[in-house]
Amino acid sequence: MAAEQCANATEMDAASRSAIERAALQLFDGLSKNNAAAVQQSSIASLAANFAGLQNAMAQNQPVLTGAPATVRTTYLLAGFGARRTLSASPFLICRPASMDWSSKT
Repeated sequence: MAAEQCANATEMDAASRSAIERAALQLFDGLSKNNAAAVQQSSIASLAANFAGLQNAMAQNQPVLTGAPATVRTTYLLAGFGARRTLSASPFLICRPASMDWSSKT
């Protein structure tokens, strides 16, 4: 069984961090422009095959997303799934610090 690891932005190499952040910004760009085709194309296969729910959520949230600035606050790299492991079979616990205020829209 492969060990699973989580690295934050300061623990990963610059190229990996940059690639993850660029992908996040590109995804948000597609979401904010209601470009379902671009978002579906960049999604993992299981999401792309069942995309109607996300497409509906994109349409419903378009008033909030349009014109909203994209900012990468924190970057994480989850690694070590191995050839036979999948994300759904890998128990990661990701939590936020209690001091973070998730209610702001900044």
